[in-house]
Parts: sequence; structure tokens; C-alpha cells
Amino acid sequence: MTISKTSENNNTVLAITGKLDSNTSKELSKEIEPVLAEACDITLDFTALQTISSAGLRVLLSTHKSCKAGGKTMIIKGANPSVQEVFDLMGFTGLFTII
Repeated sequence: MTISKTSENNNTVLAITGKLDSNTSKELSKEIEPVLAEACDITLDFTALQTISSAGLRVLLSTHKSCKAGGKTMIIKGANPSVQEVFDLMGFTGLFTII
């Protein structure tokens, strides 16, 4: 997994490439922590994300809760059909803002 970070207009975008699973979820958490400490929103660009596991979903849930508690937003964009199916099956489609 690779993560690229860009910031623009009070929004930080983390573009994730590869697989988000138990081997890589801690890396994403470490990238998200300083973003959550800032007063900005976060967009997770999943355009190049191949798959997501339950460990990845836990990172998303934690990030979503932290954003909500801090008055920030978390947006997921570009989820491919297999990742979107995981969100649908787990009931996360209504929880997350997915564009």
C-alpha cells in the first residue's frame, strides 16, 4: 500500500493505492493521526484501492468517529465496485459520505 497526501482549502486528501488490510491498516492510522489533530477535513481517495479488510474498516470507523467528534468531515471517494460492495454488506454506505 502507498499513501500520498495533499492539502487544499482546509481539506487533506489521502490517496491510497493497493490493499488496506491487517498488514497496512496501522500505516494508514499513522498517516491519519496528524490530520485529525489539525483543524481540517479529510478525504480518503480510494480510486486506486484494490481491496479492504475488516482491519481497514476499523480504521475508517475510528476516523469517522474522531472527525464527527471534532466537527470535521470524512469523505470517501472513488471506491471501486468490490470496495463499495464491502461497504454495502457491512452497512457502512449510510454511515460514510461516499462520492
